[in-house]
Amino acid sequence: MKKLLITGAKGQVGQELTQQANFHSFKPIPLSRADLDISDYDQVDQTVNDIKPDIIINAAAFTNVDLAETKQEQALACNKEGPDNLAVTAAKLNIPLFHISTDFIFDGEKNTPYIEDDDPNPLSFYGESKLLGEEAVWTVWDKHIILRVSWVFGQYGHNFFSGVADWAKNKKELQIVSDQVGGPTPANAVAETLLVLAAKSIEQNNSFYWGTYHYSGLPAVSRFEYTQFIVSELKKMGVENLANLVPVPASHYPMPAQRPAYSALDSGLLERNFGIKAPDWQEGARELIKIK
Repeated sequence: MKKLLITGAKGQVGQELTQQANFHSFKPIPLSRADLDISDYDQVDQTVNDIKPDIIINAAAFTNVDLAETKQEQALACNKEGPDNLAVTAAKLNIPLFHISTDFIFDGEKNTPYIEDDDPNPLSFYGESKLLGEEAVWTVWDKHIILRVSWVFGQYGHNFFSGVADWAKNKKELQIVSDQVGGPTPANAVAETLLVLAAKSIEQNNSFYWGTYHYSGLPAVSRFEYTQFIVSELKKMGVENLANLVPVPASHYPMPAQRPAYSALDSGLLERNFGIKAPDWQEGARELIKIK
């Protein structure tokens, strides 16, 4: 069984990767930040040399978009220096590196899903730090997959989905932004896609299509429409006295970090090269509501 080193193993995707790895013939070696600080090159180099994994998936990231505006050094350490350290070590040992990035590298000026060749122009320091991490990976090591994802939600950790599910049950009214559009993406689908790609990279080796790909849930929706769906499904499950939903513009909630107004991603290249289709986020949301 091939050894899979997972960084950021306590995060949404990291935990899903750890749970699913065996189903794809990988032995998971999950490392949290407490186990491995990826911003420390010597620690990365020593750990990877000791473990000698066949594949590395980097699910570690500084993901607090607003906090990144004031904690820029910490954001850079995790989102830029970390991927750089992993890429340098992976290149030295000839280990494929899979890295998760974000829709927030785009400015949201488009009104159709972003493709891989669209010019990045991040509006926030978080987006900028993630873009620098991408650049660190592709400049250092050819055998890489950068998977850009959008609005990830899942059963672990806190995310917009879990927040809405809780707020709707405990508040009389929810004012939800209606002018930000994206593609909600289930964390378990992100993990499965990464594992399928990792397995294919071992099977196909020299003929594998390395590079940057988009993976975003369909259909693209506003945060308000996303919330409407969640509340509708909760009602179907018999939950009563749910909050009344009120659409508001993003300007209603001034935040330290600016978000792109439109950040849906086009997953077509991933489907053409690997046969992996964009996930139906509504199906993923229904499954999660049953768990919740």
